[in-house]
Amino acid sequence: MEVPEVPRGKRNVILFYFALQVYRPLKAQII
Repeated sequence: MEVPEVPRGKRNVILFYFALQVYRPLKAQII
């Protein structure tokens, strides 16, 4: 994922959102 001209804060939000998209299905399978 190459995003050269993106402020650090916004990039963290994108990464956090992506992590949620991955985490939710995993949590659903575990429970």
